[in-house]
Parts: sequence; structure tokens; C-alpha cells
Amino acid sequence: MCWSSGYEGRPGSRTRPRVGKLAVPERQDFVDSLHRSTPGEIPRILGRGESTLLIVDDDEHFADTLVVEFMDRGYSVEWLDGLQAVQNKSDLNYRFAVIDLRLGRDSGLDVIKVVKARSPSTVVAVLTGYGSSEIAVQALEVGASAFLTKPIDIDR
Repeated sequence: MCWSSGYEGRPGSRTRPRVGKLAVPERQDFVDSLHRSTPGEIPRILGRGESTLLIVDDDEHFADTLVVEFMDRGYSVEWLDGLQAVQNKSDLNYRFAVIDLRLGRDSGLDVIKVVKARSPSTVVAVLTGYGSSEIAVQALEVGASAFLTKPIDIDR
């Protein structure tokens, strides 16, 4: 399944997150970050809108919520529902990607590998409701820059 938008945001729709730079954490810092609450981390990691964003999540309702929230912040958003949809996509040139780790029978780690192989400059944030230190390290090793746990509060 695929959903795409060329939406550029509405002036004055919501306050946009402040601009921030992504710092790729050291492995121990990355693991330690799992033990902190991270509901408001997406704006800090991704910074300001007006950029392209890929969301890969098999939960259509949750993905739809993310799509709307990011569109309201000025992102051009595309949603894909799993590994096959990502593999079938001819162009994976996105500035950012938010990828769920559990995608039905697919692994988000495999999706990260495909995205990073075809677009090495894409900044990947992993999003999951089933976080562990081991899976976080694996995500970092295959190219993720951040590990976030569900549920999230984009405004925080």
C-alpha cells in the first residue's frame, strides 16, 4: 500500500518544530536512550519541515496519523506499508525516513538496509512499540540514526 502527498503545508497551521541538528549517538548513548521516554523526539531529530519524508508502517491508522501530523508541519510525505512496497518503489530519495521495526512478517531492519543502500544520505529514525537494547543496536548497525518508542507525541 502506498500513500503520497505533495503537500507543502498551510501557512500558520501549527507551530513548526525548531530547527535542530541530528547527532548520531555513540553506541552506549544510543542504548541508554532506550531507557528514557522519547515521545517528543521526532521534531528534535528531524528539525523543520519543508523536506521529504518516508513513513514505513503496516498500521494504516497509525501511519495516517503520522502522515497528517508531518504534512501539517510542512513535510512532503509518502507512506509505504512494508518491505515489498519499499523494494518496488523506483525512487527512494528522501531526506528522512521513519520506519517501524515490526511490519507484519517483514522486518524493519530489512527496510532500513534497502533504504540506506539506495539512498545513503537518508536519515532514518526507527519507530517501534517493542524496543530492546539488542534491536536498537542492530538498527544502528544497519543505518538508523535514532530509535523511538511508540506511542509518540509529535508536539512534545
